Amino acid sequence: MSAMSAAQSDSTSSDSSISFLRRRYSLLEMVASLTLDGFPAEDLNYGSSETSSQPTRVFFDDYAGCYPEIFEIFHQIRAVAWERGQRERNSHDFVSLSDSDFYSEPANLESRILAMIERDESTRPCFSPSLQGTLDEKQTLEFAYCNLLLEYTALIHIRTQIMSLDPEAMEVQQPVKMIIHLIQQLEPPSGLSPVLGVNTALFIAGRYAFGADRMTVQSLLVRFHRKMYNYNMVNAMDILDLIWRQVDSGQKNIGLQGHDFMAW
Repeated sequence: MSAMSAAQSDSTSSDSSISFLRRRYSLLEMVASLTLDGFPAEDLNYGSSETSSQPTRVFFDDYAGCYPEIFEIFHQIRAVAWERGQRERNSHDFVSLSDSDFYSEPANLESRILAMIERDESTRPCFSPSLQGTLDEKQTLEFAYCNLLLEYTALIHIRTQIMSLDPEAMEVQQPVKMIIHLIQQLEPPSGLSPVLGVNTALFIAGRYAFGADRMTVQSLLVRFHRKMYNYNMVNAMDILDLIWRQVDSGQKNIGLQGHDFMAW
């Protein structure tokens, strides 16, 4: 191999590694944004949404199991939720949205995520040319479902953390039930699969579940844990039990009481 060929090979390898690390960082940052603390708005370089913005067609991120645009949506949700918390505490430190943007943003974000859901429920995932044709129908369906799981998770956060809707409201329970339904269609994977990440959506759905849906969430966590050995699913069951007891006792400020937990 010539020196030039070796240099090109090293450059390609380096570019691939950087791309992988960026994708992994974006995924972990998205999961972290789902925690109760989230990120301060100023940490997200936040910009308000466009009401008329339509979901663009981009290639699927086969590592994360979703379209990359969902990363931006979660960042925006968390930033607005953080600002809402600041305003409720009468603290305007580091608040970055104008009053008009702040009050219009919930509807903008909801409209964007609903458009994405409508698109992705009616079309097949758009994979990169290198991946297209290498997946069978079952694998393609797994990617499609896991992408929808994150979109419905985002919808729950918009309606609970930003719009402050009652968890028992139909607008919250509809995406909760859709997440449960989609996960019921999936099988615990025996190897690499986007299904490995279902704990995130299942935990969020469980947090706002009531009645029989709570039992279904528990049974799904048990079923997937038995095959995947993800101990975080055991943690999720314990945390959900704590949250459900707080909700049933009428507690308003639901917290994890010192538990360090991230659904992953």
